[in-house]
Amino acid sequence: MIDTNLTSAFIVAKEAMRRMIERKRGGKIINIGSLTSEGARRSRRTRRRRAASRFSRAR
Repeated sequence: MIDTNLTSAFIVAKEAMRRMIERKRGGKIINIGSLTSEGARRSRRTRRRRAASRFSRAR
């Protein structure tokens, strides 16, 4: 998953740079990420673990 995210950001930046060079106007490329997604992944993992432990206790 991380490879896909990093590769796509690189490809988009490369294309944006190519177009800026063609126009000879310059510009800035800003990549924005979110740490919120990391927190969501952790909480999802926790919920799965709790659900699994409840299920195993119920048996």
